[in-house]
Amino acid sequence: MKRFITMSARVTITDLARLAGVSPSVVSTALGGANGATRVSSSTRARIRQLAEQAGYRPSEHARAMRRSRHPVGFVSWRLDNAYENDIKRRVQARLAAGGHELALLTYPGGEVGPLVDWLAGFHLSAVILFDLWRGLTADERARLCRCHGRALVMQAPEPGEDPGLPATHCDIDVDRVFADVFAHAWACGRRRVAALVTRPDSASPRVRALQALAARHPGRFDAGRDVIGIEDGDLAGTYARVRALAEARSHDAIFTHHDQLAPVVYKAVADAGLRLGSDLAVIGMDDLPQSAYLMPPLTTVRIEREAFAEASAAWLAGSDAAVTVPHALVVRESCR
Repeated sequence: MKRFITMSARVTITDLARLAGVSPSVVSTALGGANGATRVSSSTRARIRQLAEQAGYRPSEHARAMRRSRHPVGFVSWRLDNAYENDIKRRVQARLAAGGHELALLTYPGGEVGPLVDWLAGFHLSAVILFDLWRGLTADERARLCRCHGRALVMQAPEPGEDPGLPATHCDIDVDRVFADVFAHAWACGRRRVAALVTRPDSASPRVRALQALAARHPGRFDAGRDVIGIEDGDLAGTYARVRALAEARSHDAIFTHHDQLAPVVYKAVADAGLRLGSDLAVIGMDDLPQSAYLMPPLTTVRIEREAFAEASAAWLAGSDAAVTVPHALVVRESCR
């Protein structure tokens, strides 16, 4: 049967990938000339190019400009010490290098997001990837950033639909679905009251909004004012103190921490309070770092498919503007089962 597509909007790399049954990065490579010839078989390359011609595909002008540019793509984030974030950086860097792009890793030193646009203006970049930085920018700052650097790929806690007309593509997990899965599992395990450790609990971040929405759906089981425990990012001693006080109060029988790196701190605080991990007080993490399986007890956590961030980066550089929802899965181990 002959396959065809009918589209009113511009055909993108993502559309061609769906039609060809391959990933966007394979399409990008197949259409990329000599570089693509080394990574995609000649038959696949020919098939994708034929589909592109039939569909009326035209390369993005911005993607062409980035291929011609001698400036790197900037990956901008807050910190250097986050294992989950660093793994995403490595994957993105490898994927972009395979396509002939250089990635500049930039750590924003400011305490407030506002001056970010002025700070970035000092770098010669062909485009920017922002990790957990977009939501703090005003509409004017977002527009100015895109005027200065072309397009932006927004990772981690984006707010899709709030930037009409801006060349900003969003890539993140479905926070509401992740939190719903975590709490449903804890409740299914017989846990009555779950505390959520969250940085910036007074902000309007998507994570805080997701917890507030969860509380609205389950008023008898979760209370955002009572069960959201605010912690400071990087303040391990403060986190230990908050968790130990919570454990000693016996007010909750499960803790959800927003990333696995905090799990050893949580484990120590719970043990020092005289409680048994996994039985008296369950713990659920997020990110599924490699060491999480070797804690005692092994940590129940949420696995984020981090390669999807790299895949989205390659498609974005090739001209795709489709938003990407990163898959996740609950990994059940002895800390909460």
